[in-house]
Amino acid sequence: MRAVIYTANDSLKSIKSWLNIREQNLSKIKKSGKTIKAIKPLYEAAERLLIFDVYAVARETGISYNTAAAALKLLAELKIVRQTNRKERNRDYACVDFLECFIGQDTLFGVDDYTG
Repeated sequence: MRAVIYTANDSLKSIKSWLNIREQNLSKIKKSGKTIKAIKPLYEAAERLLIFDVYAVARETGISYNTAAAALKLLAELKIVRQTNRKERNRDYACVDFLECFIGQDTLFGVDDYTG
């Protein structure tokens, strides 16, 4: 019974953390003043995928590659997503805050913040 209670409490803690991160991210997007209409659907796709590249979110949202790349650049500048490789082309991104929320920071050994 204790294990069930612990697991339920841990899940509830993760969900609350996810909701807090989501609220903060949406606030950052709104405060940015940018009007790229693709930002919100792209952010929502990134939230679902968690680890992705420009092609994946462009395909997921039906947004053009160039628009998706511009929106991801803004999300990276806002520190909502992080580039996980050092490539100029074929960049990979992750929603690190969400990953940390659900699987813990110590398990993200391959995800570095190369973009600052």
